[in-house]
Amino acid sequence: MNDLKLIKKYYGEKMAQKCSSLFSDILDTEGLLFEILSRNFYYSKTLWDDIESEKMIEEFKDTIYCCIKSDKGELVDTDKTPFELMDEAGYILYECKTEEDIQSFRKYYDKLGKTYDRYVNGIPQRVGEELCTFNGGRLKECTVFFAVKKNVDEYKRAVSPEREDDYSTSVISIQFRKGMNNTVSIKSRYNHTVERPDATLRNDLERIIPGLTRSFEKYYNLNISKETESYIELHNYMMDKNGKMFKFNYEINNVYYCPNNMIIDNFSYVNVEPESILILDYFIFDLKNKTIRFYDENIVDSFPAAFEKIDKMEVHKINDSTKKELLIYHDGVISKIIFEDGVICELEYNGNMKVIDCFMDYSKYMYSIKLSNAEVIEKGFLPSNFFARISIDLPNVKTIKSNCVCENDWIKSFKAPKVTNIGSNFLDETDIKFLEELDLSSLINIEDENFLKKISEFDGILKISDKYKEIINGSKVL
Repeated sequence: MNDLKLIKKYYGEKMAQKCSSLFSDILDTEGLLFEILSRNFYYSKTLWDDIESEKMIEEFKDTIYCCIKSDKGELVDTDKTPFELMDEAGYILYECKTEEDIQSFRKYYDKLGKTYDRYVNGIPQRVGEELCTFNGGRLKECTVFFAVKKNVDEYKRAVSPEREDDYSTSVISIQFRKGMNNTVSIKSRYNHTVERPDATLRNDLERIIPGLTRSFEKYYNLNISKETESYIELHNYMMDKNGKMFKFNYEINNVYYCPNNMIIDNFSYVNVEPESILILDYFIFDLKNKTIRFYDENIVDSFPAAFEKIDKMEVHKINDSTKKELLIYHDGVISKIIFEDGVICELEYNGNMKVIDCFMDYSKYMYSIKLSNAEVIEKGFLPSNFFARISIDLPNVKTIKSNCVCENDWIKSFKAPKVTNIGSNFLDETDIKFLEELDLSSLINIEDENFLKKISEFDGILKISDKYKEIINGSKVL
């Protein structure tokens, strides 16, 4: 299996597509790119999305290129300029300082292409040979040169084109990526008529003429061959003691809870049994022994205590979704958890016990919670679920105590139609402008006056008791 197939399998199709264009030179050495990627990043099919969303593409490229050890041996040193060396090699070298300079070389490239041994559904295809460099904007990211053979008109296209044949190398573009590592790309005149046209001569300047690498480095202050260190930093990624980066969902007390049933403690991987253990958020669901526990006993969270007697736990796939379903049979009822990538997305709890202090205390990613039979919500219920727009449904709750749902950035809906009493700091740091529904239609007493000020300008759908309709001035009450 070649590199791109392995990258697609373990890092996703998008990463494979991007690697094909970003690292065409590395792909010339079979096995190298996948080895570098897997040595530095644990398998994750969201890695490219995270890199792109954080605008860290250049840093990612630097990280990969910094891992390559030169196999070219000792480079030839010289005091000659690149122009002098290319002249000795039979080329005229041009530096492109403007877009007009680049466009002047378009004449050497076949716009329409020819019909070659490339077929789609049995039909020979015409392949355009113009470089994408001619599309504009290349000078923002690269230093661009063109090298043209002095007798360029004598070279004719080969019947069976090859990347390093005489016609291919009669006009080449030599481009250096701007940034910490000025990696070089040597582009074939055939362009996409041949495989990996951006890695002509294996992107080795010494294959054009010895000394060219050092000459470009010296006269253009480029870093082509020097070993440098570069490490990408991504939100919610950590590096273990071996230098490999892992995506994590939670960091609590210097313990990292990662997707794929993984825990990193003291920067070392903790071995778990994947067939009988399921790690979701910061909880360990032991499917074999039918328990819910913590890896870190210092965590205070009442979620495991809500399941007093578990008879069975089952995991099911959800159709073609990447999400899965965990069914917990307990206390004569069935509760349900929907999860993905080690994160609890939805919780439907059908037990009838009261929810005790600090329920889902660290939860950050849940977007739906329903407590069907709970009547009392104790202190510290779901205080900081700030990465997901959550719907909260408490159909039978009558009392909500202090510090509940107090630092949730987004809430889609909050429904507690039977609640009569609410403690302090309710929705305290929560931005209610995203609320689509707030149902407190039986409310008798709330300890937090700031809450009343907040909802007095509420533009969503508000259901509240008659007592509070009278004292909320300017509210839009239905």
